[in-house]
Amino acid sequence: MKFTRYRVTISPCDDDGLIIDSAIARLKQLRKEEEVNALILHYIYQHPKRSIARRWKISESRVRQIIQIAEGFVEGGLAMLEIRLEMDHEVSCYKKTN
Repeated sequence: MKFTRYRVTISPCDDDGLIIDSAIARLKQLRKEEEVNALILHYIYQHPKRSIARRWKISESRVRQIIQIAEGFVEGGLAMLEIRLEMDHEVSCYKKTN
């Protein structure tokens, strides 16, 4: 787990990473390319939603919607397959302490 000043970044293990990667690959096949790009910019390159909105010349609320749709697709896919990630335990423990 990596700690930063304002938020905690929890890194997935290799198995979780492969599962998430396959869910995002499925997202890329079935949904719009902008949803995948928004996830990559926000979570991998750590771009704030505001900077993504400026780059794409759309509103910040639209970027939030795009990311929420993509996150919902990935989370829904994992829920349908009843997949529980190893990092889910770390996330729930962190939420309980704060």
